[in-house]
Amino acid sequence: MRGELELVNAIRAVLAPANPVPAGDFEGDARFEADIAGRVTALRSAGLAAFDQPEPSRASQRSIGLDRGRGRTTWRLIAPALSGLAVVAVVVGLALAAGQGPAARRSSSGPSAGAAPLPRYYITINSKHFNEPDTVFVHSSLTGRTLGSALIPESEGYFAAAAARSDRDFFIVADRTIGHLRSTAALYRLRLAENGRVRSFTTISANLGFGDNTINAIALSPDGTRLAVAVQIPHRKFPEAELVVIPLNHGPRRTWTTRPEPAFILTPTWTSKTNIAFLWWDQLRGNIFNFVARTQVRLLDTTRAGSNLLSSRVLLTSTPTGNLGEINEAFAGPRGGPIIAATARTVPPLSVHGRATARLVALSPATGKVIKVFASKVLRYHDLPGLIATNYFFRVYAVDASGSHALVTAPGFGMLTGGKFAKLPAGPGRIEAVGW
Repeated sequence: MRGELELVNAIRAVLAPANPVPAGDFEGDARFEADIAGRVTALRSAGLAAFDQPEPSRASQRSIGLDRGRGRTTWRLIAPALSGLAVVAVVVGLALAAGQGPAARRSSSGPSAGAAPLPRYYITINSKHFNEPDTVFVHSSLTGRTLGSALIPESEGYFAAAAARSDRDFFIVADRTIGHLRSTAALYRLRLAENGRVRSFTTISANLGFGDNTINAIALSPDGTRLAVAVQIPHRKFPEAELVVIPLNHGPRRTWTTRPEPAFILTPTWTSKTNIAFLWWDQLRGNIFNFVARTQVRLLDTTRAGSNLLSSRVLLTSTPTGNLGEINEAFAGPRGGPIIAATARTVPPLSVHGRATARLVALSPATGKVIKVFASKVLRYHDLPGLIATNYFFRVYAVDASGSHALVTAPGFGMLTGGKFAKLPAGPGRIEAVGW
């Protein structure tokens, strides 16, 4: 399984143009170019057909999740649900989730300008070279200007980020490699001064205890006391999934699982003090490199007894042949707010030659229907990398605590608020994770 993850992550890295990286960042960088060339050669020798770099779009989240341990969103190129793990990136990707705070008045059609104050800061975790420690950058939400940075110690593989209500505390999960075939997920806290400068970067836990399982995403509870962790467990053809709530005061954990149900779990979001919404992929068809799934947004009441993850309530369902196709990322707003999602419908399903309709939308958690289409694009693809790129042409990285503002790729990196998109700097190198 680790070898498969490495392969998926490597492919995702080769598809880096799908990530919002300034074209000139790597120009003339012999070290980076040699790294990419080496990985392409390795992929070819592994039996994969050579491929051209796709048009700018979202790197394979479809290669989802099982990135290196936690997950840069990477299975569909190993699996979309892990859509978040990338060998070097998360995405996360897998995977990133913002903690939910008190609900604020918001438009029923999606993030609404003026409905709630804009968070002062957002962070990006960026990498420039494969297999090297990564850096977290702090940006002003108003200007995108970089205010500070911190090196993530021993980081190598996957990342997840979550913000506290104050928007001056950020939690980061990063992979720490301690052996050739073992990974350890560490939890860090980034604290900012009032002016956005880095005040401290500390290790809360050097080992969260998930072993080689993949952490797709994390989310901080509104009161800042609990961390929801979406986990993938390697198992035969497709992984199994579980949701773990970890008290930050070192209290007992609680775990919900569905084993042996093959599935992916992504983008956990606290919609209240007790409820967690998450994206769910099951009914998987195909192989680890290219598959389709039924996708759902579910809501788990953490106060209820039991440990069955499927006891959660289904808010909406989408099938590969439905109007939206598959939901690749989705963040539910607090207290019944709209769900901001990136979707893609490929025709025909599972084929590496066809057409995809990618959308960035707001969905109703009450009816499951589209409230608003923020952006839509029809794309053609002729190989597996192209298929993956079109599936992730649009992305949703994080939604703020009020549900009013989202960090997205549309297709450039920026902020969606009041139904309007504004470009923002994504930081140097390739984005691994984002949070605010």
